[in-house]
This record gives sequence, C-alpha cells and structure tokens, in this order.
Amino acid sequence: MTDEIFRHDGYIFDFEAHVVAVNGDDVILDCTAFYPGGGGQVCDTGMIRDCKVTEVFYDKDNDIVHRCPKNNLQVGELVWCQVDWDRRYDLMRGHTGEHLLFGSLQRQCEGLGIVKIFISPDTKYVIVNQDLTWEQIRAAEDFANKAIADNLSITHSIMDRDDPELEKVRIKLDRIGEDEEITVVAIGDIDYSACSGVHVLETSELEMLVVDRKVKAGKEGYEIHFKVGEAAKRSAISLSSIALEVVDVIGCKNEDAAKAVANMKHSSELKDRLLKDATKQIVRNLRPETVQGT
Repeated sequence: MTDEIFRHDGYIFDFEAHVVAVNGDDVILDCTAFYPGGGGQVCDTGMIRDCKVTEVFYDKDNDIVHRCPKNNLQVGELVWCQVDWDRRYDLMRGHTGEHLLFGSLQRQCEGLGIVKIFISPDTKYVIVNQDLTWEQIRAAEDFANKAIADNLSITHSIMDRDDPELEKVRIKLDRIGEDEEITVVAIGDIDYSACSGVHVLETSELEMLVVDRKVKAGKEGYEIHFKVGEAAKRSAISLSSIALEVVDVIGCKNEDAAKAVANMKHSSELKDRLLKDATKQIVRNLRPETVQGT
C-alpha cells in the first residue's frame, strides 16, 4: 500500500519515491504527496520526473494510482516528484473555507444540512438542504471573516466511533467503514467536522471569504458558491462595482437598492398580469368576420 505523505503534512509538495508498478499510463509509487481527491475536493496534478500527472485516484487494492500519459517510467526507479503547489494550496484553502463557511451558515439556520461539496480550482461551492436569506448569508460571512482575522488554529485528530466527543462533530457515520479511522478537523473551538482531506494550518491563510452566488440545485437544495484569498477580493470588488452601477441606474440610495428592485419586479409582474388579462378579454370579445369568402 502506498505511504500517503499528504496525511502527515499537506505542505509537502516535492518528494522522492520508487516506482512500484507501471501499467500503461498508470503509475504506482511506494509513497506519494499527491492527494487522490475525496470529500468533494478534486485530486492533485503535477509531475513525476518529466512526466505529467493528470489524474490521481485509489484503485481497487487501495493503492494510489498516478495517471501519467505516455510516460517512460520503469519499475524500481527512484524518481523526483512534484505536486503543482499553487493548485494544491488553492484547494487546501478552498476546502478549509468550505468547513468554515458551512459551520458559519449553520449558526444562522437551525437544522441546516450539508448535501454535497465541490472544491476545484475553478469552482467552490457547498449544497445545503434549505434556502437561506441574504441576511443570513451576510451574517455567516461576518462570522467566518472574524474567524479568519482571529487566526484560529486548524488541527486534525483521530477519534473512535464510541468517543463521546463525536457528538459535537459533523459526521455521517454510515459513510465510514467500521475499520476506517475517523479523522476530525477542528477550526479553533468553533467547528468540528469529520474529513480526511488536506487543509491549511491557520485561518489567516484564507485571507478573506466571500459568497458570490446562490442558485437552486434542483431537488438537492441550494448551491452556495464562495471564494477565498485573492479570488475573494477580486470577486468582492467586482460585485461592489455591479451593485453601484445598478444603484446608479435605479436612482436610489445604496441601502434602498434591494427594496427598490423588489418594487420594480412586483410592478413589472403586475403589469404583465394585467396585460395578459386584457389580451384574454379582447380575444373573448372578438366577433367572427368573413374575409374573402372565409
């Protein structure tokens, strides 16, 4: 079985390893820092010597497979490997941000449940089972960013299934095998979640967290999209510019924008309904005419 370096230290991104097996594009090493994905987070990519690693995953024997198209690697070779650190660090911050965001949202909405998460370089979101108001989301953002400013420590621990402390942990025991370890990620003393992914060590590494989108996710619930770090800052500036432009077009005060737009929407819907009713009435009042014998 592959020694999983990322379990011990998520900040190691270059390492030496021996090639254990090669099956076409698929390569197995005796140890690896490449995270194979899991818990909604996509896998790492990078290089094994001069061969690109495009995908990483567990096989049926629970070994970690590195997909290296057209590689020239040989069994027994000692090779230098490198994880794409910028990508990995973005994913680590995104996964940690998801824990912090959901824990913050739960404080605003009693009974809120998590359905699914997705963390990739391009998209980061959590699907929850209830709708949330923007007031609740803003309060959750404030709580999360306060935790970031407080620079809370993020720790990992192993718990037994019968540990009484497991009661305060977000966990779905039915998804964890009887013989599997339960890894718990704690953000200070404000959030505890069972997760085997890779995370940062301190909340300050997130820099900033911004929710930039909320959409219906079919029967699953609602997608809450978010960004962290520089991406969050850029998103906040962009959303601010859009909001100010809308306020300028409407011609109202910033704090009245949501109410003004709601009134405009109501007025437009009322006019559409009146027009539809008037059209039906006109059609009902039409009398047949003969046109060129028809």
